Amino acid sequence: MGARMTLDQLPAKYQAQIFAQLEGEKGQPGTQPQSLGKPKVIGVVAENGEKRIRQSAGPLENKLEADFHHYLKSQYPEARIYAQAKRYRLGNGIWYKPDLVFMLEGRETIYEVKGPKSFRGGFENLKVAASTYPEADWWLAWRVDGTWKVQNVLT
Repeated sequence: MGARMTLDQLPAKYQAQIFAQLEGEKGQPGTQPQSLGKPKVIGVVAENGEKRIRQSAGPLENKLEADFHHYLKSQYPEARIYAQAKRYRLGNGIWYKPDLVFMLEGRETIYEVKGPKSFRGGFENLKVAASTYPEADWWLAWRVDGTWKVQNVLT
């Protein structure tokens, strides 16, 4: 079990930050707040800027995938469509994460959206995933002249 630390054992700069957050104003090192009230969560990042949990703040979908997601929502308004929410194991250390996943008539339906500059490896992983997990319906989607084209991926 780790050793416990009191506020006055912290460096003065951290005491000031804590008091400021607890009181809602700049606190002074060595002074105690009038009332602690409800405890507040204090986010602390290491001095070198390193975060403890790796999290991406970027969007899950690119523009093409987001456009197809909206198209699917218009086709199946009752469906809960998830963007890059599942991953499938293809081999030892190899995983495949499709763009969109949802349930349709009791069956998992999976879409991979590809743009005009798609490379061969992406199609191969899609075919391997479809043959490894035949209990789901696998689809490839792309856009030609503003119209969506969809192809069922055969196993």
